[in-house]
Amino acid sequence: MFFKKLTFCCLLFVSTASVALAQSAVFDEETHEIKVKLGEKFSISRITNASVGTSCKIGFDHRMLNLDSQSSRYLGQRGMTGAGTENLWNFSAINTGKTTVTFVHSYRGTYDYSDSVAVEISD
Repeated sequence: MFFKKLTFCCLLFVSTASVALAQSAVFDEETHEIKVKLGEKFSISRITNASVGTSCKIGFDHRMLNLDSQSSRYLGQRGMTGAGTENLWNFSAINTGKTTVTFVHSYRGTYDYSDSVAVEISD
């Protein structure tokens, strides 16, 4: 299911991805670019479903971003099988410039596709 929704708390859903931003940060839906200030925090999530064999790994420049934390949350009801899992990565901008967070999606251990979010960090 593909949908787009912008809520008051600046949480943007694009397909099975979302970006949560600090109040002054901006996410451009067309270019998939986040604009943040140095020191700001932001989160990016992707949905996977381990019960059918999907997974997601990330890559990013550690000189530009700090991975503050990583978590996952099962989206199904207790006792239910087959629902997806929201994987959440929380970052801090630690240097100015442009960088990219890349997501490599696999299906049963084999490369499926990749996508990315560009990050522009300013003073």
